[in-house]
Amino acid sequence: MLEQQKITVGGTDICYVETNKDRGSTVFFLHGNSSCHRTWDAQLASEKLQQYRMIAFDLPAHGASGTMPDYSLTALGKIMAAAVEQLSDGKPYLLAGVSLGTNIIAEMLSYSVQPEALVLAGPCVIGKHRSLEKIAIPGTAIGGSFTDSPSTEEMNACIRLMNADQSPQLTAQLISAYLSVKDNFRSKLGQSVAAGNYSDELALLEKKHIPVLVVFGTADAAIYPDYLDAVSLPLWNNEIIKIADAGHWVHLDKPEVFNDLLEQIAADVFR
Repeated sequence: MLEQQKITVGGTDICYVETNKDRGSTVFFLHGNSSCHRTWDAQLASEKLQQYRMIAFDLPAHGASGTMPDYSLTALGKIMAAAVEQLSDGKPYLLAGVSLGTNIIAEMLSYSVQPEALVLAGPCVIGKHRSLEKIAIPGTAIGGSFTDSPSTEEMNACIRLMNADQSPQLTAQLISAYLSVKDNFRSKLGQSVAAGNYSDELALLEKKHIPVLVVFGTADAAIYPDYLDAVSLPLWNNEIIKIADAGHWVHLDKPEVFNDLLEQIAADVFR
């Protein structure tokens, strides 16, 4: 367990944990909807990644972080861009996110962040021709990501949708994080997305020409894992990685495979 720290950005407390503070390059981690920094435990503890400073955030209204007036994707991108700028110390950094974290990373590109690379795991980035309704697999429990007071059955179904690993310890951690979400975040986010309060995130990714590692799980039951195949992204190594038997939160289902990929792109862009 790492000691939690906090910074204040625009009046909102943003909490995070940090490893290897003295390293010259940083990997910032942004978790998915209704999760927390603990989702990155396997990355923070990975021997392959110990040459880097690593910072894993609790997003606003999640974990130990505070609340904010607006939970639109654009507002989340703005506050997390400011948090990264405050903590980067002028050194090179990489942004890694999963699910909702990938949307926020794309939104951050509207601001003055200058990452060396992006890692998008289980991405659900949206744009002009790819709305959430078009990229989400119908008939799934994704609605639990936008419901403040779901039934126990709905909550468990949502967690199973995100993570194929059903070990009791990890499931208990994910349930705890889900229940800790504050300020009606889920419904406010859902209403904002339904109202179209987001950028053309795909256009931002295309325009910035920052190397992007895109990683899907072939067993993703939330988002179609082929929806980015025809999008002209500046892909690292010119390919989209699809990890066999991994679900939407691919970094939890296949941490060693994901960590290998993260170490490879970090070594490439930080050298």
